[in-house]
Amino acid sequence: MNRKSIIILIVGLLFFSCIILRTEAQEPKLVPRQLLIQDARQLAQILDLTHADPHIRGGGNIAFHGRLQEIIRRMGVAKAGVREQNLYGSTREEDMVTVDYEMAERALEWLEYINTGADEQSIRQFFLERVASTKGCQAIIHHWARFRKWDEEEFFRFIMEALGRIPVELAEKGDRRAAASLERRMKFWEYALANPARIKRALEDMKKTDLKKAAVALARRYLPDDAVVRNDIYFVLFGASTAFSVGKENGFDLLQLPKTNDGRLDVDQIVLTLAHELHHSGFSECVEKNTPRIQEDERIMLLGILAAEGMPTYFINKPFEYLVEMKSSGIEFNNSLAQEWENNLSRLAELFREAEKDIRLNFEGVIGQKDIFEKWMGGLQGPAYALGSAMFSTIEKNLGLDSARLVPRNILEFLVIYNKAADKENRKGSRCFIFDRKLVDQIARYRPQRVEKSRATNPIFTLIFFVLEGRITSDYDY
Repeated sequence: MNRKSIIILIVGLLFFSCIILRTEAQEPKLVPRQLLIQDARQLAQILDLTHADPHIRGGGNIAFHGRLQEIIRRMGVAKAGVREQNLYGSTREEDMVTVDYEMAERALEWLEYINTGADEQSIRQFFLERVASTKGCQAIIHHWARFRKWDEEEFFRFIMEALGRIPVELAEKGDRRAAASLERRMKFWEYALANPARIKRALEDMKKTDLKKAAVALARRYLPDDAVVRNDIYFVLFGASTAFSVGKENGFDLLQLPKTNDGRLDVDQIVLTLAHELHHSGFSECVEKNTPRIQEDERIMLLGILAAEGMPTYFINKPFEYLVEMKSSGIEFNNSLAQEWENNLSRLAELFREAEKDIRLNFEGVIGQKDIFEKWMGGLQGPAYALGSAMFSTIEKNLGLDSARLVPRNILEFLVIYNKAADKENRKGSRCFIFDRKLVDQIARYRPQRVEKSRATNPIFTLIFFVLEGRITSDYDY
Protein backbone atom coordinates (compact mmCIF):
# COMPACT_ATOMS: atom_id res chain seq x y z
CA MET A 1 0.00 0.00 0.00
CA ASN A 2 1.53 3.36 -1.05
CA ARG A 3 1.55 6.69 0.75
CA LYS A 4 -1.45 7.99 -1.23
CA SER A 5 -3.57 5.02 -0.18
CA ILE A 6 -2.69 5.53 3.49
CA ILE A 7 -3.61 9.22 3.36
CA ILE A 8 -6.93 8.40 1.71
CA LEU A 9 -7.74 5.83 4.40
CA ILE A 10 -6.84 8.20 7.23
CA VAL A 11 -8.89 11.03 5.71
CA GLY A 12 -11.72 8.54 5.27
CA LEU A 13 -11.61 7.69 8.97
CA LEU A 14 -11.68 11.35 9.95
CA PHE A 15 -14.56 12.06 7.55
CA PHE A 16 -16.36 9.05 8.95
CA SER A 17 -16.09 10.50 12.46
CA CYS A 18 -17.45 13.88 11.31
CA ILE A 19 -20.51 12.20 9.85
CA ILE A 20 -21.15 10.52 13.18
CA LEU A 21 -21.20 13.87 14.97
CA ARG A 22 -24.02 15.01 12.69
CA THR A 23 -26.32 12.18 13.74
CA GLU A 24 -29.84 13.42 14.38
CA ALA A 25 -32.49 11.97 16.64
CA GLN A 26 -35.61 10.08 15.58
CA GLU A 27 -34.11 8.57 12.44
CA PRO A 28 -34.86 5.00 11.42
CA LYS A 29 -32.31 2.26 10.72
CA LEU A 30 -29.43 3.13 13.04
CA VAL A 31 -26.13 1.28 12.70
CA PRO A 32 -25.18 0.29 16.31
CA ARG A 33 -22.28 2.20 17.90
CA GLN A 34 -20.39 -0.96 18.88
CA LEU A 35 -20.44 -2.25 15.31
CA LEU A 36 -18.97 1.04 14.07
CA ILE A 37 -16.17 0.88 16.65
CA GLN A 38 -15.36 -2.69 15.61
CA ASP A 39 -15.19 -1.62 11.96
CA ALA A 40 -12.81 1.26 12.76
CA ARG A 41 -10.49 -1.04 14.73
CA GLN A 42 -10.61 -3.63 11.96
CA LEU A 43 -9.64 -1.01 9.37
CA ALA A 44 -6.63 0.03 11.48
CA GLN A 45 -5.64 -3.62 11.90
CA ILE A 46 -5.80 -4.17 8.13
CA LEU A 47 -3.46 -1.22 7.63
CA ASP A 48 -1.01 -2.66 10.17
CA LEU A 49 -1.05 -6.10 8.57
CA THR A 50 -0.90 -5.13 4.90
CA HIS A 51 1.73 -2.39 4.87
CA ALA A 52 5.37 -2.54 5.91
CA ASP A 53 5.30 0.83 7.65
CA PRO A 54 1.84 2.44 7.45
CA HIS A 55 2.63 5.09 10.09
CA ILE A 56 5.78 6.62 8.65
CA ARG A 57 4.00 9.63 7.07
CA GLY A 58 1.51 10.07 9.89
CA GLY A 59 3.77 10.83 12.84
CA GLY A 60 4.59 7.26 13.77
CA ASN A 61 2.77 4.40 15.46
CA ILE A 62 1.79 6.34 18.59
CA ALA A 63 0.33 9.29 16.67
CA PHE A 64 -1.60 6.96 14.34
CA HIS A 65 -3.21 5.00 17.16
CA GLY A 66 -3.84 8.21 19.09
CA ARG A 67 -5.97 9.43 16.21
CA LEU A 68 -7.70 6.05 16.07
CA GLN A 69 -8.64 6.31 19.74
CA GLU A 70 -9.94 9.86 19.18
CA ILE A 71 -12.21 8.57 16.41
CA ILE A 72 -13.48 5.79 18.67
CA ARG A 73 -14.07 8.32 21.45
CA ARG A 74 -16.12 10.46 19.10
CA MET A 75 -18.15 7.42 18.13
CA GLY A 76 -19.17 7.19 21.75
CA VAL A 77 -21.07 10.48 21.33
CA ALA A 78 -23.56 8.67 19.11
CA LYS A 79 -24.87 6.44 21.88
CA ALA A 80 -27.71 4.98 19.86
CA GLY A 81 -25.72 4.60 16.67
CA VAL A 82 -25.50 6.40 13.36
CA ARG A 83 -28.16 6.83 10.69
CA GLU A 84 -27.70 4.32 7.93
CA GLN A 85 -28.27 6.97 5.26
CA ASN A 86 -25.36 9.01 6.68
CA LEU A 87 -23.06 6.07 6.00
CA TYR A 88 -24.35 4.84 2.69
CA GLY A 89 -25.72 8.06 1.17
CA SER A 90 -29.11 9.74 1.56
CA THR A 91 -32.18 8.57 -0.29
CA ARG A 92 -34.52 11.22 -1.70
CA GLU A 93 -38.04 11.11 -0.38
CA GLU A 94 -40.67 10.00 -2.85
CA ASP A 95 -42.69 12.58 -4.73
CA MET A 96 -46.29 12.71 -3.59
CA VAL A 97 -48.56 14.03 -6.35
CA THR A 98 -52.26 13.26 -6.68
CA VAL A 99 -54.62 14.25 -9.49
CA ASP A 100 -58.32 14.58 -8.68
CA TYR A 101 -61.11 15.14 -11.26
CA GLU A 102 -64.09 14.63 -8.94
CA MET A 103 -65.18 18.26 -8.57
CA ALA A 104 -65.25 18.77 -12.36
CA GLU A 105 -67.19 15.52 -12.85
CA ARG A 106 -69.74 16.35 -10.14
CA ALA A 107 -70.15 19.92 -11.41
CA LEU A 108 -70.90 18.64 -14.92
CA GLU A 109 -73.50 16.26 -13.49
CA TRP A 110 -75.01 19.22 -11.64
CA LEU A 111 -75.21 21.27 -14.85
CA GLU A 112 -76.96 18.37 -16.57
CA TYR A 113 -79.38 18.27 -13.64
CA ILE A 114 -80.14 21.99 -14.08
CA ASN A 115 -80.91 21.31 -17.74
CA THR A 116 -83.62 18.81 -16.71
CA GLY A 117 -85.71 21.74 -15.45
CA ALA A 118 -85.26 21.02 -11.72
CA ASP A 119 -86.55 23.64 -9.26
CA GLU A 120 -84.20 26.09 -7.55
CA GLN A 121 -84.28 24.37 -4.15
CA SER A 122 -83.37 21.01 -5.66
CA ILE A 123 -80.59 22.62 -7.69
CA ARG A 124 -79.17 24.17 -4.51
CA GLN A 125 -79.41 20.92 -2.58
CA PHE A 126 -77.70 18.94 -5.35
CA PHE A 127 -74.83 21.45 -5.42
CA LEU A 128 -74.29 21.52 -1.65
CA GLU A 129 -74.50 17.74 -1.26
CA ARG A 130 -72.75 16.53 -4.39
CA VAL A 131 -70.43 19.32 -5.58
CA ALA A 132 -69.48 21.41 -2.55
CA SER A 133 -68.35 18.35 -0.59
CA THR A 134 -65.59 17.42 -3.07
CA LYS A 135 -61.96 18.16 -2.23
CA GLY A 136 -61.60 20.26 -5.36
CA CYS A 137 -64.50 22.50 -4.39
CA GLN A 138 -63.11 22.84 -0.87
CA ALA A 139 -59.77 23.86 -2.39
CA ILE A 140 -61.55 26.69 -4.26
CA ILE A 141 -63.17 27.78 -1.00
CA HIS A 142 -59.81 27.69 0.81
CA HIS A 143 -58.35 29.80 -2.00
CA TRP A 144 -60.88 32.63 -1.99
CA ALA A 145 -61.55 32.55 1.76
CA ARG A 146 -58.12 34.17 2.11
CA PHE A 147 -59.37 37.34 0.44
CA ARG A 148 -63.09 37.62 1.21
CA LYS A 149 -66.02 36.07 3.02
CA TRP A 150 -66.36 32.78 1.16
CA ASP A 151 -68.01 29.44 1.78
CA GLU A 152 -70.19 26.85 0.00
CA GLU A 153 -73.22 29.16 -0.09
CA GLU A 154 -71.18 32.03 -1.50
CA PHE A 155 -69.75 29.81 -4.22
CA PHE A 156 -73.24 28.60 -5.13
CA ARG A 157 -74.41 32.21 -5.40
CA PHE A 158 -71.30 33.07 -7.44
CA ILE A 159 -72.23 30.45 -10.06
CA MET A 160 -75.95 31.17 -10.07
CA GLU A 161 -75.22 34.87 -10.72
CA ALA A 162 -73.06 33.86 -13.67
CA LEU A 163 -75.90 31.70 -15.02
CA GLY A 164 -78.30 34.63 -14.69
CA ARG A 165 -80.58 32.74 -12.29
CA ILE A 166 -80.27 35.23 -9.40
CA PRO A 167 -79.60 39.00 -9.30
CA VAL A 168 -75.97 40.11 -9.36
CA GLU A 169 -74.59 41.95 -6.35
CA LEU A 170 -71.54 44.03 -7.24
CA ALA A 171 -69.73 45.50 -4.24
CA GLU A 172 -69.45 48.91 -5.89
CA LYS A 173 -71.41 50.27 -8.80
CA GLY A 174 -69.17 51.30 -11.65
CA ASP A 175 -66.38 48.96 -10.60
CA ARG A 176 -64.96 48.11 -14.03
CA ARG A 177 -62.75 45.33 -12.72
CA ALA A 178 -65.67 43.59 -11.02
CA ALA A 179 -67.82 44.06 -14.13
CA ALA A 180 -65.13 42.56 -16.36
CA SER A 181 -64.74 39.62 -13.99
CA LEU A 182 -68.49 39.02 -14.03
CA GLU A 183 -68.55 39.11 -17.82
CA ARG A 184 -65.81 36.47 -17.98
CA ARG A 185 -67.54 34.35 -15.36
CA MET A 186 -70.85 34.47 -17.26
CA LYS A 187 -69.13 33.48 -20.52
CA PHE A 188 -67.52 30.40 -18.95
CA TRP A 189 -70.54 29.15 -16.99
CA GLU A 190 -73.04 29.78 -19.79
CA TYR A 191 -70.80 27.78 -22.12
CA ALA A 192 -70.55 24.98 -19.53
CA LEU A 193 -74.33 24.86 -19.05
CA ALA A 194 -74.87 24.64 -22.79
CA ASN A 195 -72.13 22.02 -23.40
CA PRO A 196 -71.74 19.63 -20.42
CA ALA A 197 -71.52 16.56 -22.68
CA ARG A 198 -68.77 18.13 -24.79
CA ILE A 199 -66.77 19.12 -21.71
CA LYS A 200 -67.23 15.60 -20.32
CA ARG A 201 -65.75 14.08 -23.46
CA ALA A 202 -62.79 16.44 -23.25
CA LEU A 203 -62.28 15.50 -19.60
CA GLU A 204 -62.38 11.78 -20.39
CA ASP A 205 -59.84 12.25 -23.18
CA MET A 206 -57.56 14.11 -20.79
CA LYS A 207 -57.87 11.39 -18.14
CA LYS A 208 -56.58 8.81 -20.63
CA THR A 209 -53.20 10.55 -20.73
CA ASP A 210 -50.74 10.18 -17.86
CA LEU A 211 -50.55 13.87 -17.08
CA LYS A 212 -49.01 13.34 -13.67
CA LYS A 213 -46.12 11.19 -14.84
CA ALA A 214 -45.22 13.53 -17.70
CA ALA A 215 -45.52 16.70 -15.60
CA VAL A 216 -43.54 15.35 -12.63
CA ALA A 217 -40.74 14.13 -14.91
CA LEU A 218 -40.56 17.51 -16.64
CA ALA A 219 -40.55 19.48 -13.37
CA ARG A 220 -37.92 17.23 -11.79
CA ARG A 221 -35.56 17.68 -14.74
CA TYR A 222 -34.99 21.27 -13.61
CA LEU A 223 -34.80 20.74 -9.84
CA PRO A 224 -32.00 19.51 -7.56
CA ASP A 225 -31.88 15.71 -7.32
CA ASP A 226 -33.02 15.71 -3.69
CA ALA A 227 -36.00 18.00 -4.30
CA VAL A 228 -39.39 16.56 -3.38
CA VAL A 229 -42.58 17.44 -5.25
CA ARG A 230 -45.72 17.37 -3.12
CA ASN A 231 -48.96 18.51 -4.74
CA ASP A 232 -52.63 17.70 -4.69
CA ILE A 233 -53.91 18.71 -8.13
CA TYR A 234 -57.62 19.36 -8.62
CA PHE A 235 -59.32 19.91 -11.96
CA VAL A 236 -62.39 22.02 -11.24
CA LEU A 237 -65.07 24.20 -12.80
CA PHE A 238 -64.55 27.69 -11.44
CA GLY A 239 -64.89 30.56 -13.91
CA ALA A 240 -62.54 32.89 -12.05
CA SER A 241 -58.86 32.04 -11.41
CA THR A 242 -57.41 29.97 -14.22
CA ALA A 243 -55.17 28.32 -11.65
CA PHE A 244 -54.70 28.76 -7.92
CA SER A 245 -52.69 27.36 -5.06
CA VAL A 246 -53.18 27.07 -1.31
CA GLY A 247 -50.27 25.29 0.30
CA LYS A 248 -49.93 22.00 -1.55
CA GLU A 249 -53.40 22.30 -3.14
CA ASN A 250 -53.28 23.28 -6.80
CA GLY A 251 -56.49 23.93 -8.72
CA PHE A 252 -56.89 24.22 -12.49
CA ASP A 253 -60.09 25.46 -14.07
CA LEU A 254 -61.21 23.01 -16.75
CA LEU A 255 -63.14 25.84 -18.42
CA GLN A 256 -59.93 27.81 -19.01
CA LEU A 257 -57.32 25.17 -19.80
CA PRO A 258 -55.25 25.70 -22.98
CA LYS A 259 -57.00 24.66 -26.19
CA THR A 260 -55.87 23.93 -29.72
CA ASN A 261 -57.11 25.95 -32.68
CA ASP A 262 -59.94 23.45 -33.23
CA GLY A 263 -61.18 23.88 -29.65
CA ARG A 264 -59.84 20.65 -28.15
CA LEU A 265 -57.89 20.61 -24.88
CA ASP A 266 -54.19 21.02 -25.62
CA VAL A 267 -52.74 18.17 -23.54
CA ASP A 268 -49.13 19.16 -24.26
CA GLN A 269 -49.73 22.67 -22.96
CA ILE A 270 -51.61 21.31 -19.93
CA VAL A 271 -48.56 19.17 -19.07
CA LEU A 272 -46.42 22.32 -19.24
CA THR A 273 -48.87 24.14 -16.98
CA LEU A 274 -48.81 21.33 -14.42
CA ALA A 275 -45.03 20.96 -14.60
CA HIS A 276 -44.61 24.69 -13.99
CA GLU A 277 -46.66 24.50 -10.80
CA LEU A 278 -45.04 21.24 -9.67
CA HIS A 279 -41.69 22.98 -10.10
CA HIS A 280 -42.89 25.68 -7.69
CA SER A 281 -43.63 22.95 -5.15
CA GLY A 282 -40.21 21.33 -5.50
CA PHE A 283 -38.49 24.74 -5.49
CA SER A 284 -40.27 25.77 -2.31
CA GLU A 285 -39.48 22.41 -0.70
CA CYS A 286 -35.77 22.90 -1.44
CA VAL A 287 -35.76 26.40 0.01
CA GLU A 288 -37.59 25.25 3.12
CA LYS A 289 -35.20 22.34 3.64
CA ASN A 290 -31.91 24.13 2.97
CA THR A 291 -32.55 27.73 4.00
CA PRO A 292 -35.88 27.76 5.88
CA ARG A 293 -35.68 31.27 7.29
CA ILE A 294 -35.44 32.78 3.82
CA GLN A 295 -39.08 32.00 3.11
CA GLU A 296 -40.12 34.13 6.09
CA ASP A 297 -38.04 37.15 5.08
CA GLU A 298 -39.72 39.79 2.94
CA ARG A 299 -36.40 41.56 2.32
CA ILE A 300 -35.49 39.16 -0.47
CA MET A 301 -38.95 38.83 -1.98
CA LEU A 302 -38.06 40.24 -5.40
CA LEU A 303 -34.94 38.08 -5.66
CA GLY A 304 -37.02 35.04 -4.70
CA ILE A 305 -39.67 35.80 -7.31
CA LEU A 306 -37.12 36.26 -10.09
CA ALA A 307 -35.66 32.86 -9.20
CA ALA A 308 -38.88 30.97 -8.50
CA GLU A 309 -40.74 32.25 -11.57
CA GLY A 310 -37.83 32.70 -13.95
CA MET A 311 -36.57 29.13 -13.58
CA PRO A 312 -39.73 27.16 -14.58
CA THR A 313 -40.72 29.78 -17.14
CA TYR A 314 -37.39 29.56 -18.94
CA PHE A 315 -36.78 25.81 -18.71
CA ILE A 316 -40.34 24.44 -18.91
CA ASN A 317 -42.38 26.96 -20.90
CA LYS A 318 -39.42 27.94 -23.13
CA PRO A 319 -40.83 31.35 -24.15
CA PHE A 320 -37.79 32.31 -26.23
CA GLU A 321 -38.31 29.26 -28.45
CA TYR A 322 -42.07 29.55 -28.85
CA LEU A 323 -42.61 33.31 -29.05
CA VAL A 324 -43.13 33.29 -32.83
CA GLU A 325 -45.46 30.29 -32.57
CA MET A 326 -47.49 32.03 -29.86
CA LYS A 327 -47.89 35.12 -32.02
CA SER A 328 -49.21 33.11 -34.95
CA SER A 329 -51.41 30.69 -32.95
CA GLY A 330 -54.64 32.58 -33.60
CA ILE A 331 -55.54 32.21 -29.91
CA GLU A 332 -56.29 35.55 -28.29
CA PHE A 333 -54.55 34.77 -24.99
CA ASN A 334 -51.38 33.55 -26.70
CA ASN A 335 -51.29 36.61 -28.96
CA SER A 336 -51.63 38.96 -25.98
CA LEU A 337 -49.02 37.05 -24.00
CA ALA A 338 -46.55 37.11 -26.91
CA GLN A 339 -47.04 40.86 -27.28
CA GLU A 340 -46.36 41.39 -23.58
CA TRP A 341 -43.20 39.26 -23.76
CA GLU A 342 -41.93 41.16 -26.79
CA ASN A 343 -42.45 44.42 -24.95
CA ASN A 344 -40.56 43.22 -21.87
CA LEU A 345 -37.73 41.65 -23.86
CA SER A 346 -37.29 44.87 -25.85
CA ARG A 347 -36.44 46.67 -22.60
CA LEU A 348 -34.34 44.03 -20.85
CA ALA A 349 -31.47 46.44 -20.23
CA GLU A 350 -33.84 48.76 -18.43
CA LEU A 351 -35.38 45.86 -16.47
CA PHE A 352 -31.94 44.76 -15.24
CA ARG A 353 -31.19 48.27 -13.97
CA GLU A 354 -34.60 48.55 -12.33
CA ALA A 355 -34.22 45.09 -10.77
CA GLU A 356 -30.86 46.01 -9.25
CA LYS A 357 -32.38 49.16 -7.77
CA ASP A 358 -35.49 47.38 -6.44
CA ILE A 359 -33.58 44.38 -5.09
CA ARG A 360 -31.49 46.85 -3.09
CA LEU A 361 -34.56 48.80 -1.88
CA ASN A 362 -36.31 45.54 -1.01
CA PHE A 363 -33.23 44.30 0.86
CA GLU A 364 -33.09 47.58 2.78
CA GLY A 365 -36.77 47.30 3.68
CA VAL A 366 -37.84 50.36 1.70
CA ILE A 367 -40.24 48.50 -0.63
CA GLY A 368 -42.28 45.39 0.05
CA GLN A 369 -44.93 43.06 -1.30
CA LYS A 370 -47.39 45.62 -2.66
CA ASP A 371 -44.76 47.60 -4.59
CA ILE A 372 -43.16 44.46 -5.99
CA PHE A 373 -46.47 42.94 -7.06
CA GLU A 374 -47.64 46.04 -8.90
CA LYS A 375 -44.36 46.64 -10.73
CA TRP A 376 -43.03 43.15 -11.42
CA MET A 377 -45.99 40.76 -11.47
CA GLY A 378 -48.78 42.73 -13.11
CA GLY A 379 -50.29 41.74 -16.45
CA LEU A 380 -50.48 38.31 -18.03
CA GLN A 381 -46.85 37.57 -17.23
CA GLY A 382 -45.14 40.54 -15.66
CA PRO A 383 -41.56 41.77 -16.16
CA ALA A 384 -40.29 39.33 -13.49
CA TYR A 385 -40.98 36.40 -15.82
CA ALA A 386 -38.99 37.86 -18.71
CA LEU A 387 -36.09 39.07 -16.56
CA GLY A 388 -35.87 35.87 -14.53
CA SER A 389 -35.93 33.81 -17.74
CA ALA A 390 -33.16 35.93 -19.26
CA MET A 391 -31.02 35.40 -16.16
CA PHE A 392 -31.44 31.61 -16.30
CA SER A 393 -30.73 31.67 -20.03
CA THR A 394 -27.36 33.29 -19.31
CA ILE A 395 -26.62 30.79 -16.54
CA GLU A 396 -27.46 27.74 -18.66
CA LYS A 397 -25.52 29.00 -21.68
CA ASN A 398 -22.31 29.71 -19.77
CA LEU A 399 -22.34 27.46 -16.69
CA GLY A 400 -24.75 24.67 -17.64
CA LEU A 401 -27.96 23.25 -16.21
CA ASP A 402 -26.29 21.89 -13.08
CA SER A 403 -25.36 25.41 -11.99
CA ALA A 404 -28.93 26.59 -12.55
CA ARG A 405 -30.19 23.71 -10.42
CA LEU A 406 -28.15 25.03 -7.49
CA VAL A 407 -30.37 28.10 -7.15
CA PRO A 408 -33.26 26.47 -5.21
CA ARG A 409 -30.75 25.27 -2.62
CA ASN A 410 -29.89 28.86 -1.74
CA ILE A 411 -31.69 31.79 -3.36
CA LEU A 412 -29.14 34.14 -1.79
CA GLU A 413 -26.55 32.77 -4.24
CA PHE A 414 -28.72 33.46 -7.31
CA LEU A 415 -27.02 36.75 -8.18
CA VAL A 416 -23.57 35.23 -7.51
CA ILE A 417 -24.26 32.45 -10.01
CA TYR A 418 -25.77 34.85 -12.54
CA ASN A 419 -22.84 37.31 -12.30
CA LYS A 420 -20.37 34.46 -12.79
CA ALA A 421 -22.23 33.39 -15.95
CA ALA A 422 -22.49 36.98 -17.20
CA ASP A 423 -18.76 37.54 -16.61
CA LYS A 424 -17.98 34.46 -18.69
CA GLU A 425 -20.30 35.62 -21.48
CA ASN A 426 -18.77 39.09 -21.45
CA ARG A 427 -15.30 37.64 -21.95
CA LYS A 428 -16.62 36.46 -25.33
CA GLY A 429 -17.41 40.04 -26.27
CA SER A 430 -21.01 40.31 -25.02
CA ARG A 431 -22.34 43.09 -22.80
CA CYS A 432 -24.38 41.26 -20.19
CA PHE A 433 -25.57 43.25 -17.20
CA ILE A 434 -23.50 42.71 -14.05
CA PHE A 435 -25.24 43.29 -10.72
CA ASP A 436 -23.41 45.53 -8.26
CA ARG A 437 -20.83 43.22 -6.70
CA LYS A 438 -21.06 44.80 -3.25
CA LEU A 439 -24.84 44.25 -3.23
CA VAL A 440 -24.42 40.68 -4.50
CA ASP A 441 -21.91 39.96 -1.74
CA GLN A 442 -24.14 41.52 0.95
CA ILE A 443 -27.08 39.36 -0.09
CA ALA A 444 -24.97 36.19 -0.39
CA ARG A 445 -23.64 36.69 3.16
CA TYR A 446 -27.03 37.65 4.59
CA ARG A 447 -28.43 35.34 7.26
CA PRO A 448 -32.13 35.97 7.89
CA GLN A 449 -33.17 36.17 11.51
CA ARG A 450 -35.98 34.01 12.79
CA VAL A 451 -39.25 35.92 12.72
CA GLU A 452 -42.68 35.15 14.07
CA LYS A 453 -44.82 33.67 11.32
CA SER A 454 -47.98 35.70 10.93
CA ARG A 455 -49.22 34.46 7.55
CA ALA A 456 -50.61 31.25 6.21
CA THR A 457 -48.06 31.42 3.41
CA ASN A 458 -44.57 32.88 3.31
CA PRO A 459 -43.90 36.26 1.66
CA ILE A 460 -41.73 35.05 -1.21
CA PHE A 461 -44.14 32.44 -2.47
CA THR A 462 -47.37 34.30 -1.71
CA LEU A 463 -47.12 36.19 -5.01
CA ILE A 464 -46.12 33.33 -7.27
CA PHE A 465 -49.07 31.32 -6.00
CA PHE A 466 -51.38 34.20 -6.91
CA VAL A 467 -49.98 34.47 -10.41
CA LEU A 468 -49.71 30.83 -11.38
CA GLU A 469 -48.78 30.23 -15.00
CA GLY A 470 -49.05 33.99 -15.52
CA ARG A 471 -52.77 33.65 -16.14
CA ILE A 472 -54.14 34.99 -12.90
CA THR A 473 -53.92 38.74 -12.99
CA SER A 474 -55.38 41.22 -10.57
CA ASP A 475 -58.32 41.53 -12.93
CA TYR A 476 -59.24 37.86 -12.67
CA ASP A 477 -59.34 37.38 -8.94
CA TYR A 478 -62.26 39.66 -8.06
